[in-house]
Amino acid sequence: MFKTMSTKDIQKDGPAKVLLYAHHGWGKTYQCRYFQKRYGKGIIISGEAGLKSVEDVDIDYLPFSSWNGKHDPEEGVFSFRGIVKMLGSDEFKKAGYKWIAIDSLTEMSERLVEQLENEWKEKGKTADFQMWGEYNRLMLGSLKWIRDLPYHVYVSALAKEEK
Repeated sequence: MFKTMSTKDIQKDGPAKVLLYAHHGWGKTYQCRYFQKRYGKGIIISGEAGLKSVEDVDIDYLPFSSWNGKHDPEEGVFSFRGIVKMLGSDEFKKAGYKWIAIDSLTEMSERLVEQLENEWKEKGKTADFQMWGEYNRLMLGSLKWIRDLPYHVYVSALAKEEK
């Protein structure tokens, strides 16, 4: 028996999860406008220097400058972990968001490495297998958390430039 499935039924299976891995300037952040057009209200969790490519569309965003450092929304200072806690709030759930973008996984990873290196330095240690094990545990947990969100999710990641 030959029976196919239809792409129009994919939406019924649950929220879309997308990872775009590309070089600088390839339009990774720009893709958020298409999520807005397709799914409606969304929010960008941004570790990038700017959102210039989407300044002409109205998309909410929260910029993070650390993994788990200072987090003071009143001052406009956010950490990735602080934003994660905000996303779990009833207030966020009532806001009506349909999709979440993480821009970018690369910056998220770099903020985690910075935090772990600082923690190890404060303990008088250098980066070792134990630190990278902790990195793996925290990053993998975060990626699974992102994957399991009950929203459409778009994640960008920067491809390393080769010389």
